[in-house]
Amino acid sequence: VLERGSSVGGLAAGIVRNGFSFDYGPHRFHTPEPRLERFFTDLFPDGAWLVPRRKSEIQLVGRRFAYPLELGDVMRKLDLADNVRAFADYMVSALRRAFSRPAEKSFEDWVINRFGRTLYDLYFGPYTEKLWGLSSRDISPDWAAQRISLVSLFDVLRRLLAAGSGPDPRTYAREFLYPEAGIGELPRRLAARAEAGGAEIRLNAEVAGLEAAAGGFTVTVRREGGTPYRESAAAVISTLPLAELVRRLEPAPGSDVHEAARGLRSRAVVFLHLALDGGTPTDNHWIYFPEPGHLFNRTSEPVNFSPKLAPPGCSSLTAEVSCGEGDRLWRMNEEGLFRSVLWGLTQVGLVKKSPRRWFVTRQPHAYPIYDRGYEGRLEACLDCANRHPGLLTTGRQGLFRYGNMDHALVMGAKAALALLGKLDRAEAQAVGTEKEYFG
Repeated sequence: VLERGSSVGGLAAGIVRNGFSFDYGPHRFHTPEPRLERFFTDLFPDGAWLVPRRKSEIQLVGRRFAYPLELGDVMRKLDLADNVRAFADYMVSALRRAFSRPAEKSFEDWVINRFGRTLYDLYFGPYTEKLWGLSSRDISPDWAAQRISLVSLFDVLRRLLAAGSGPDPRTYAREFLYPEAGIGELPRRLAARAEAGGAEIRLNAEVAGLEAAAGGFTVTVRREGGTPYRESAAAVISTLPLAELVRRLEPAPGSDVHEAARGLRSRAVVFLHLALDGGTPTDNHWIYFPEPGHLFNRTSEPVNFSPKLAPPGCSSLTAEVSCGEGDRLWRMNEEGLFRSVLWGLTQVGLVKKSPRRWFVTRQPHAYPIYDRGYEGRLEACLDCANRHPGLLTTGRQGLFRYGNMDHALVMGAKAALALLGKLDRAEAQAVGTEKEYFG
């Protein structure tokens, strides 16, 4: 196993500094499949895992709202004028969809057709454009369909009349599984199980080239501070970002495929991690900040996931700044980033005194960008990789698909079965394509 990073796990790797443990933003494991839940718990025979009950909010107009949005909570906290507009827009949209199928060419269309213009203008539009750096009109509706929780009109009215009581909306998971030592413990235990079975895992080993020839592949590996070397392989499972895989392939694909690869872009994230004295700022796992006045678009509080992620009497916080790799925010001086983000965190009441420590991390491929027309570019790149029988691209980056952690596990298992000839390649690469909510 060739791993470009200094630890296993990629986006799910853990970061430990001075007794504080951090994730790359909020991670949680949940699945509707009992066998996958058993797979997770079997990795922890010592019982070192928790079942937190999700709590997340959005900060808007100086107030915090439950997320996924609950109409009763919105109505209690918005002022009267916004309330009337939001409820009227929601009802009109729900009734329109009950009798017709409005056109949906963009994220904006999808949201307005389900929530109305007022809630779109207040939250969905600003947050989405802040996260992606694109107009919502340029984002595919595919993103909304799998990332926004949707309740039926009946659910909304029932919960309103019951003042928010009753069971949770059936379209999102309230409880989730989480390792006591942080999400990075999951890939660490998977790696230990693989090594016990005879696998060799090489860290800081970047794949710089992949040459396909009759009977197999030659992989060029670059290690930090070392001379590049070459490995032979009968078959390859790749979780490289799909566009990078296409660029590294030899013989080189045609110019049309290279053009498609250039169009498959990812959104990067810069993380500011703060070690704090005292208790957690709130009881949330994470909070969204859609308004443009704050540099960060989301915060998370690790100790609310597991109390073992900070020393006794301490807490921690991670703030995420969405950006493009190489842009102004990506290149911002760390001290300047710290001061700008800290000012914003102080303004919203999350930090009341200077942190005891802080550091910055970066992830260049955090989210595949589902801009309009991405489907054709994705198909061209997948077809290019799939022309090689012994090469199977998979994973969030390898399939350019924003799934959850349970999807990633299934992708890995099915990729292995496909390589052994026990499963069709198309089925192995279809994980996470279902038209359902993945939040």
